[in-house]
Amino acid sequence: MRIAILGQDRRYQCLRELLRRAGVDLSGPAEADWVVTPWPAPVDLPEGTRLVTCGPAAGPSGAMDLLRDEEYQGEIARMTAEGAIFAAMAAGEGRLEGEDCLVAGWGRIGRALTAKLAGLGARVTALTRRKSAFGEIQRMGAIPRRTELAAQALAGKKFLFSTAPAMIFDGRALTHARKDVRIIDLASPPYGVDFQAAEAAPLDSPGAGRARAVLSPGGGPRHRPGHEAGRNFIMTEWKSVRIGCAMTGSFCTFRKVFQAWQALAETGAALTPIMSQAAYESDTRFYPAAEARRIFREICGREIWHTIVETEPIGPKKLLDILVI
Repeated sequence: MRIAILGQDRRYQCLRELLRRAGVDLSGPAEADWVVTPWPAPVDLPEGTRLVTCGPAAGPSGAMDLLRDEEYQGEIARMTAEGAIFAAMAAGEGRLEGEDCLVAGWGRIGRALTAKLAGLGARVTALTRRKSAFGEIQRMGAIPRRTELAAQALAGKKFLFSTAPAMIFDGRALTHARKDVRIIDLASPPYGVDFQAAEAAPLDSPGAGRARAVLSPGGGPRHRPGHEAGRNFIMTEWKSVRIGCAMTGSFCTFRKVFQAWQALAETGAALTPIMSQAAYESDTRFYPAAEARRIFREICGREIWHTIVETEPIGPKKLLDILVI
């Protein structure tokens, strides 16, 4: 069987690697028996192509559409919940047992989070717009509240997990938060928390500090914990950051490094690919040189710098903000 994979983000890269290891023949879309692709597809596809679509839009009729696959979506929700809990534990004192947590939104991720948090012994309150969901929330060992009461529900909570793609926690609502609240926003745009308002608004009482935001597994590194003196909230915007991504001859680590570059690319940072001569030219058992260069170019969206002439001006002309080697 021949399979074409058209997506370029980290999920598609991992799939390519898994199929390559399994000996599957990877081909172009014109020769493939199946095409795995985002939808809408990034290229025109031959009529009658058999498709596996992965969003963001619903796939066409006849496609195997993972957005409509409840088993797949449920597994994604459970993994997202685990990532959110990991982020919360890393930002806190390493445990959630006995901590007061607020879960906003009662979709797949909200349900998975509530079940896992309650299983860890956290005291969970879950927000929903549907009173019919109250019984399900109570059976999980959590306290149900209407979303309209989000501000009051936030009072006293150590952790806020936002999953609903709607602005629930604006500046007014965040005045009810305790000063050391950890906020994990998993929602899609327009997101559920107004972090600019959180940075500006006083919390609990005058002089009590600022909300602390942590890396959100679902939304990318747009909010990070800050440690500046007198301030515990920082909003990091990566879009204008120029990052040089340099690779040398540690060929056995290329796969993991490509995954790291892809994660950076998804933040919107401007990436410049850089390779040493050995990394640029060497065919190895891990990657043929041409394949490694292709992957690197596709991730960064520009040609690779690999000569002294190309890289020497980095310092004198201040071409980069960050160089990662």
